Amino acid sequence: MVTAIIPVYKPGKRFFKLLGALAKQSVCPKQVIVMLTEDSEYDLEEIKSGINDYFKKNPFISFTSDNEKLPYKLEIKRVAKSDFDHAGTRQKAALSAEGDYMLFLTQDVKLYNDEVISELQNCFRDEAVAVAYARQIANDNAKLAERFTRIYNYPSKSHTYSKKDIVRNGIRTYFCSDCCALYRRDYFFEIGGFADKIIFGEDTDFAARAIEEDYSIAYCATAKVYHSHNLDITTSCKRSFDIGVLHADLADKFEISKTTGTGKKYVLDTFHYLWGQHNFVDAIDFAMESVLKYINYGLGRIYKILPAVVIDKLTGNKNYWLK
Repeated sequence: MVTAIIPVYKPGKRFFKLLGALAKQSVCPKQVIVMLTEDSEYDLEEIKSGINDYFKKNPFISFTSDNEKLPYKLEIKRVAKSDFDHAGTRQKAALSAEGDYMLFLTQDVKLYNDEVISELQNCFRDEAVAVAYARQIANDNAKLAERFTRIYNYPSKSHTYSKKDIVRNGIRTYFCSDCCALYRRDYFFEIGGFADKIIFGEDTDFAARAIEEDYSIAYCATAKVYHSHNLDITTSCKRSFDIGVLHADLADKFEISKTTGTGKKYVLDTFHYLWGQHNFVDAIDFAMESVLKYINYGLGRIYKILPAVVIDKLTGNKNYWLK
């Protein structure tokens, strides 16, 4: 049995389509938990109304006027905006999960086909696997650099990483994405679940601890989803600062040389790709943005010596620093 968990904030049509796509999966979740971060523009009844309207308009769902006949048990839990936390909010949902497997998704993901969950489940034939994550394909509107990033981070060949791969792969050994990731529930709690307090990257933090405890992380290239971002430079730089904070907090798990080496390789490969495509302006813009992101990442690594007023300007997760 699978429980799907989706943190949601200001949901749009893509979120409602995701709920429909889950209903069409060959391995359909029996429980879907929506963690709704409240906003003045969106209340619980509006979300329920949007879900009801979507299912009524889609004939592949058996839906009755009393809203009782959904393909899965749908639970919507409120989360105050000030209480949202990447790890904590997901952890609260996990505590209510009834399935043997927990599928974590983001609200903006689009499932590639009806076999995504089935393909992810196949990874657990290996008893050592604690979590399996899906391949991400860029959306049609993604910029060229973002398209290359998805290809770079999510190749066409599956792999499984464990402790023995750290020497060769460094930080990439711990890579995982809760954009679409399936966790074995019993292993999840054995390893300790998500961290109590973390600024960003609860999936990476969990993967690092799982590998340290001799579990494995599976990348499933046959389970595919559409997901990408066209972030502006300000948002992108703040994200880099938060990643730096994450890596500083996990210094015992991440070697600085291998962290920066991985980043430099990505920047050079992307620049050469853009230049090779004769997108010279994009290549130069990407190089300049990468320099700014690298500076912000470095500041994140030394956040403990920065004044609070500086951190407030650099971070993309202000709530984290209030807790």
